[in-house]
Amino acid sequence: MDQQPQNQAERKSLDDRNRMSELERLRHSCAHVMATAILRLWPEAQFAAGPPVENGFYYDVDLPHRISPEDFPRIEEEMKKEIKANHVFEKIVVTREQAIRDAQSGRLGALSERPGNPSKFKLGNLEDIPEGEPISYYRNGDFIDLCAGPHVMRTGNIGAFKLTSVASAYYKGDERNPQLQRIYGTAFKTKAELEAYFKMLEEAKKRDHRKIGAEMGLFVIDTEYVGPGMPLWLPKGTVLAEELEQLAKETEFAAGYLRVRTPHLAREKMYTTSGHLPYYAESMFPPMELKEAPDAEVADRYFLKAMNCPHHHRIFAAEPRSYRDLPLRLAEYGCCYRYEQSGELFGLMRVRSLNMNDAHIYCTAEQFAAEFNAVNEMYLKYFKIFGVEKYV
Repeated sequence: MDQQPQNQAERKSLDDRNRMSELERLRHSCAHVMATAILRLWPEAQFAAGPPVENGFYYDVDLPHRISPEDFPRIEEEMKKEIKANHVFEKIVVTREQAIRDAQSGRLGALSERPGNPSKFKLGNLEDIPEGEPISYYRNGDFIDLCAGPHVMRTGNIGAFKLTSVASAYYKGDERNPQLQRIYGTAFKTKAELEAYFKMLEEAKKRDHRKIGAEMGLFVIDTEYVGPGMPLWLPKGTVLAEELEQLAKETEFAAGYLRVRTPHLAREKMYTTSGHLPYYAESMFPPMELKEAPDAEVADRYFLKAMNCPHHHRIFAAEPRSYRDLPLRLAEYGCCYRYEQSGELFGLMRVRSLNMNDAHIYCTAEQFAAEFNAVNEMYLKYFKIFGVEKYV
């Protein structure tokens, strides 16, 4: 089972739900149909969240049986039966007290009550619903789920669908919570749209940067000795990286940027002053504790740099400044370290060690508009160089 990136879909507000597109409604409904099918095969399944996402839908499930792609045909067959039954998606508004009772009886996310097997994740989901917000279920056939909707009118309105993968994910995206199975699928209005989507995916696989990087000898990620998410750039890849860096440096120099260099770590005081601690702590590596003097009673805490901003602000503060010095544009290819959870790592797209081309502009309020427009013009120049036409 693959570890799933923990970018769990946040609970949508009622306004967001009302703005759901027709395709999102269809996919949301398909997630409920999938849950219905899984329960027919494994009645003990416990469901958590099942939202539509960018390219389809998923449902998180706790189940002793480890679902694999070999199970997909059986699940899809049960889904087809539910779609053929053409059950109405019926909305039922209840009180919080009723919802708690139904979750405790095991009725939510299930086909019937399950005495002694409460809907534990639905009890947790109820806690996320603000006081005063209506609580509702959606029923299709025997399946009842805690859900604010919206859905299509009937299960028969679901067009073409396919289950795509299974991964693992922590309940509510928190690694302190139980690890669940996340079953992914996608759905479209027509079979032709579904086939076109999978054809596009096959073409994308050929251009996967991880595949190209290995074939061309550009980079490797040595998880055993160096660690996950920390790329090693090979000679050929380093040539490309340095050419890109040189382009950026020349472009920024022409735009009036001054290059700086900063250390890879800093005292805790700097990050608490900047506000990154404690709010960004979960994305930073744990601190290193060092006693600067042998007789020191308290150790100083140092953190690996997760962003360049505080260092640049200290550079700005290092010398007396006048308004005549503004705008001051500082730029750096700073090496940063971020503690991405293991399931969030993905090739070079999500890493723990990265060289960030970063810049900070210090200017007066009157200079802001011109500086803002200049940055946009720089981006447009880069887009033109690399042939990027769709960037809105």
